[in-house]
Amino acid sequence: GWRANIRSSNTEDLLRLNVEATNKKLMEQKRDELLSIIRKKETGNKKSVF
Repeated sequence: GWRANIRSSNTEDLLRLNVEATNKKLMEQKRDELLSIIRKKETGNKKSVF
C-alpha cells in the first residue's frame, strides 16, 4: 500500500509532498505520478494548484 500528503508550506511559497509506501519502487512510482499531476495543474501560484 501507499499514502501521500500534499500541502502548501506555511513558511515558503511551495507545496510539500510526502509519499510513503511499502517499498521504494512503489514510493518512487507514486511520487512520479503525483508530481506529474501537480506539474500539469501548476498555474504559477503554487498555493492555488488544487
